[in-house]
Amino acid sequence: MSYSLRQYQADANAAVMTYYRAGNKGNCLVALPTGTGKSLTIAGFICDVFRQWPGQRIIVCAHAAELLTQNSNTLQRLWPAAPFGIYSAELKRKETIYPITFAGIGSIVKAADAFGRVNVLIIDEAQLVSDVDSSQYRRFISALKLVNPNLIVIGFTATPYRMKVGLLTDGTLFDDIVFDLTDLDSFNSLVAAGYLSPLIARKTQAEYDISEVGLTAGEYNQKQLARAVDKFETTKAACQELIQAAQDRHCGIIFADSIAHAETIAHILQAEGETAAVVHSKLTSKQNEAALDAHKAGEVKWLVNKDKLTTGYDWPPLDICGMLRHTRSPGLWVQMLGRLTRPYDFLNPQPGHYKPGFDYTKVNALVLDFAKNSNTLGPINDPKLPRKKGKGTGDMPIKICDAITAHGECGCYNHPSKRVCDDCGAPFEFKVKIAEVSSKADVMKADPGVVPVVQWFDVRNAHYDKIRARGGTSPAMMIAKYHCPQYHDTFNQIICIEHPDGSYPRKQAVEWWQKRFNVVSDLVPTTVDQALRLNAGIRMPSRVRVHLNSPGRPKIISEEF
Repeated sequence: MSYSLRQYQADANAAVMTYYRAGNKGNCLVALPTGTGKSLTIAGFICDVFRQWPGQRIIVCAHAAELLTQNSNTLQRLWPAAPFGIYSAELKRKETIYPITFAGIGSIVKAADAFGRVNVLIIDEAQLVSDVDSSQYRRFISALKLVNPNLIVIGFTATPYRMKVGLLTDGTLFDDIVFDLTDLDSFNSLVAAGYLSPLIARKTQAEYDISEVGLTAGEYNQKQLARAVDKFETTKAACQELIQAAQDRHCGIIFADSIAHAETIAHILQAEGETAAVVHSKLTSKQNEAALDAHKAGEVKWLVNKDKLTTGYDWPPLDICGMLRHTRSPGLWVQMLGRLTRPYDFLNPQPGHYKPGFDYTKVNALVLDFAKNSNTLGPINDPKLPRKKGKGTGDMPIKICDAITAHGECGCYNHPSKRVCDDCGAPFEFKVKIAEVSSKADVMKADPGVVPVVQWFDVRNAHYDKIRARGGTSPAMMIAKYHCPQYHDTFNQIICIEHPDGSYPRKQAVEWWQKRFNVVSDLVPTTVDQALRLNAGIRMPSRVRVHLNSPGRPKIISEEF
C-alpha cells in the first residue's frame, strides 16, 4: 500500500458500512467536496468490502474515461493486486471477467447481461443520474436488478442535488445521504486543515447582457445565450481584466458559453500576448489531449473550455479562473469552482500526482465571475438551490478592498467581519459599502467565527510534560509545547499515549510518535512515563501550521520537519 486514507475518507466508508449493517436496504450517497479524494475513498471502500466479503462483484461507473483511469489507478496504488478490469469503448477495453470493473456508462449500458450477478454498483458523479427511466443509468440499474433484485447502489458526489429535483434523495433512486462534508462548517474545516484551497472573488467591470435569454428546462437556452455573449468588445474587456488580475498567478482555467465563445476568448488572449489553448467537443481527442498536456506542462497559462472540464479535470496548480459560463444550475456552478479547490505545494506534491514544473505553492485561487453566477447560486460552500418564484433575497453589506497594490486597486470582495483583505492582506481602513449583488458575489462564504484563520509558525524549541484531565479519572496524557518566535505564547498538542488501542485518540498518538521516530506501531510507548524517558530523541518540527481561531484554543493541524 503506497499511501493510506485520510481520517474523513475512512469515516465516510465506515458510515456506509454502518448504514447497511443496521439493516437498511436502500441506496445511499456519500457527499465529499471536489478535491477531497473521492477516488481514494472509493478505492478504500472496495478494499474494505473484499477484506470482509471476498466473494462480491462490484462495478464502478462513471461518465468519463478520465474518471475511470483515475479511479482504477488509485485502486491499484492502494491495492496493487486488485482483481479489476475496465469496460470502456474510449479506452479500448471491454473486460467482463473480473470481480471489480471500472466502466463507462455509455459503453456498459447495453452489456449488463455480460456481468451476471452484481452486488454493488458505485456511481462516481452521482448527480448525473436522472430520474427518467429511459436514461442510461436507470436502464443499466434495471437490467442489473433483473439478476439481483437486492443490488446496492452507492453514489459519490460533490453536489448531492440536481436541477428540477432538489436533493438527490428527493428523487427516486437514492434514499439517504450517509456522509456529507459539503455543508458550510465541514467545507471550511477542510480548508483549515489544508485539504482544500480557499477561493476568493474580485469584482469585475465587464458584464454581458443576458436579460433577453430565456430558460429551457430550468437552464439558459443555449442558442439564445450564444447569441447574447457574441459581443467581441465585452469579451475583450473581460480578457484584459483577467490578464491584469493574473499578473501574480500561474495557471488559469476559463469556462465559456459556447464553442465559438471559447475560440474567441483564446484568440483574444493570444493577441494580447498570452499563451492559451482551447478544448471543446468539435476538436479531435488528440487535439484536446495536446492542449491539456501543454497546459499541465506550463507551456500555456490559460486553458479555455466549453463543457469539457466541468467535472473530472484534476489539476491542483490551477490558481485563477475566468468564469464566462452562465448557468442556472447550482451543481454545475459548484463543480466548475471545484476545479480550483485542490491545494498545491510544489515541494510536497499530492500522492498520485506527478510533480509538475510550477515552482510555487498555491495560497488561494482567484475567481473572476463575469457571468455573475454567484448572484443567484451562492458560494461554493453554501450554494443556493433554485428558489420558488418571488422568494428572492436582498443584498447584504460586504467590504470591497480599495487598497492600492502593485497592479492597481485590489477590489477583492470580503465578508463584513474580515479585518484584513483575503487577497492582498491590507487592513480594512474603509467603510462597509452596499454593492450591487454583493452577498451573491462571494464564491466562498465567510461567516463570522466560521472562516478558518490558518498560519505557519517557525518552531524555536519544544517541551514535553505529563498532564491529567480535570478530575483525574481519565488516562494520563503527554503535552507538547512548541515555542514560536512570532507568537506570544506556546502552541500545545495533546498526545493520548495511554488511551486504549483502537481508539481514535490512541491512533492519533501512534501517528504522532511514528512521524518523530519512524518506528512501527508496536514500538510506540503505552505510557506517558515511557514516552518522556525518550523525549531527548523526539524529532522537533521546523514549523507548525495552526488553526488560530479553532474553537476553544489554537489547534496544530500539520507540521513540517
